[in-house]
Amino acid sequence: MGKQTWTLLTDESGTFEGKKVDRYDEGLCWVVGGVLLPGREVQLRDKLQELREWWAGKGETWPPHASEVNDEALRTDLLDHAALAVKRLGGMWLLVVEPVKGQSDKRDLGRFVRMFGATVDLAARLVAGLGGTALDAVPAQRSLPLTGDRAKDAVRRGVGTVIERKKPEKPGETAPAGDPQPEGRVHAMLSAEVRHALDALAREPRGRLPAWPVLSSVSVEPAYAATSHPGLALADVGCNFIHRCLSRNASVKLADLVQWLGRGEQPMVVPFAALQHLRDLDRALRDEPPRLVTAGRRLAALEGDARVAGDDSQELQAGAAACGRWLWKRAVTALAVPPMVDGFARSLAAGAEAQLATRNGAYEGTWHALDEGWAGDGPLASAARAGCDRRLAARLWRLVLECANHRGDVETASRALSEFEVLLQRGRSQALLAEELEVRNLAVVTMQNRLPCSPEEVAEVSGELDRRTRALFAAAKQAEQPGAGDAPVTVEGMEAEEVALWRTATDMKPVWVTPDRERGMAYGTVARSLAFLGRLDDARGVAMLARSLFADSPFDRRINAATIARIELERARPDAGRVPAPAGEVLRHALSLCGAMALCDPLRVAALQVTKDPGLRFALDIALRALLWAPPAEWPPVKVAEQLCSQALREQLSRGELRSHPTELIARHAAELVRKYHGPAEDVSAWFALSIELSDHPGAGHTQRQLAAFTRRLDASPTFVRDDEDAPGSMFNPTFEYR
Repeated sequence: MGKQTWTLLTDESGTFEGKKVDRYDEGLCWVVGGVLLPGREVQLRDKLQELREWWAGKGETWPPHASEVNDEALRTDLLDHAALAVKRLGGMWLLVVEPVKGQSDKRDLGRFVRMFGATVDLAARLVAGLGGTALDAVPAQRSLPLTGDRAKDAVRRGVGTVIERKKPEKPGETAPAGDPQPEGRVHAMLSAEVRHALDALAREPRGRLPAWPVLSSVSVEPAYAATSHPGLALADVGCNFIHRCLSRNASVKLADLVQWLGRGEQPMVVPFAALQHLRDLDRALRDEPPRLVTAGRRLAALEGDARVAGDDSQELQAGAAACGRWLWKRAVTALAVPPMVDGFARSLAAGAEAQLATRNGAYEGTWHALDEGWAGDGPLASAARAGCDRRLAARLWRLVLECANHRGDVETASRALSEFEVLLQRGRSQALLAEELEVRNLAVVTMQNRLPCSPEEVAEVSGELDRRTRALFAAAKQAEQPGAGDAPVTVEGMEAEEVALWRTATDMKPVWVTPDRERGMAYGTVARSLAFLGRLDDARGVAMLARSLFADSPFDRRINAATIARIELERARPDAGRVPAPAGEVLRHALSLCGAMALCDPLRVAALQVTKDPGLRFALDIALRALLWAPPAEWPPVKVAEQLCSQALREQLSRGELRSHPTELIARHAAELVRKYHGPAEDVSAWFALSIELSDHPGAGHTQRQLAAFTRRLDASPTFVRDDEDAPGSMFNPTFEYR
């Protein structure tokens, strides 16, 4: 589009003043926005003259107001003509929506002003992405009838000014019961808000992206005047149709309306609550160097919310995701223009490594950054690879491999492994040797992620997993400290549970050697492979060997305890096709050390805030497995099952970056637990549906897609029975971590 000057024309819809409301399905929402059109506002007056003539030809008085057009056919014609006009002019719709949820008092000028200022801010960011350098603003004047206290408050806060005092009531006239009478009408100070929004934006760094547009002019006009700017009629149409669409008994769905509007540039119909994510995304891309991982995480949160199945509020989230993707695409295209941003690849590697190190199960945002900035086919990734030294390239391919493994993306992980091996063929260095052990470790994880697989592939995949696991174990042994082996170290103040785990798992006191996190992680991967292969005693022994290398890392000991807990739960699982071993003391201590024990308190489950700590999901899933297959005597599985019938936790897990593999596991096991303890059928179905939804969508990795078939079978059978031909590791009989 590349026009220098753009014009923003805005209106609003929704009663910003009135009685208290407490129902969303009555269509109570607020809409602010309109259209962005290329050109100066004075030029657009002439270009939109055709709209006036068309409306006059209908025998109607100018200006049109969609909320006052009672004829359905005429109202539809008005929408159609407005959408075509925006397309003809090369413009785009921009509409910000705030639905009412819960009890709310609508008599609030401040709400309108906040929404208006945020709309101007977003418009300026869009104009910058379109290559615009200047902005004209033509907002429709907004005035509200406010009571004395509210009028005074509006003036005191600088959001409005009183323009008209209410005349005294006539003799005998009384106010409606319960309806406080306004003292007068208060004008919103929109000119000041436009200038404030653009002044604030001008103080933000622009980085390597196009500069912010400057304010060329602002003209506040009454929308009902015959001389009003014809573009305000377009703004009115957009606001009113969105408002009508979200009202009860709407004749058209929001997705259909957005498609109708979007005959030209992508219409931006976004919820007010999502604007902070959009601003954060844009700001991260404008840093020097760009914080691509931060921006990717904001985009992933928006896209995750957009995938939630539901009502029109989810359609609004889809609009926010589309807007985020629009900003992202234009930014990464601009960043790819030579010369390459100094330190870009190094910054990307640092951000990705820091995020992956949290092991919180939320990796979609990190993947957005690695794909766009390094592994993908886009111009930014190509430019980054072309200007990168071999050591940094090896580090980035290792990070791509790690992130792909977390997502169950076997194809991308295999490609990253091949790219790393190409770098090794050009010659090893000390830096590459340090990366190589980690990559060998991750290569085994990639093979684990081929499970579960089709029954015909189980023997081949298991055989290859066994071969790679043996090689990794040998490599880890060869990497021991020089000399006679690992040197013993003393760790003071170790908790009683730690001592108890060593005693029950090994008949020994804790054995700590010189800490070596990389080797410990390699042994941990070996232990997990052995568990996948059904060698549970060997798996536990190697897991404890790994633990001995984590003397200085409580974080790694907690993850190691989770691995041991899963091994013991696999031993106790009744549907594994073998006689389950009784739950023992090893499991109890492992549950405590990985944090799962505390989560089996029903009150703790009810208050769980996984949005604040996504990593809690791993411990919660282990707790649910234990409640299903080996609950300690004091645990109350029935009470926890009752808490899982609450929608609160399920709604948390359905949002943003939490729509990933650990949530799929929680949803499946929650469904089984609720069903086992005779919970409501609708809650069982809702949990299973969430698990399947997270496994079976176009962006899901191989591992998740294979699990979807198993979960559907589990859902269909009230009492799951494994068929004899379903070999362990097949998609109908997953084992260990995936069961």
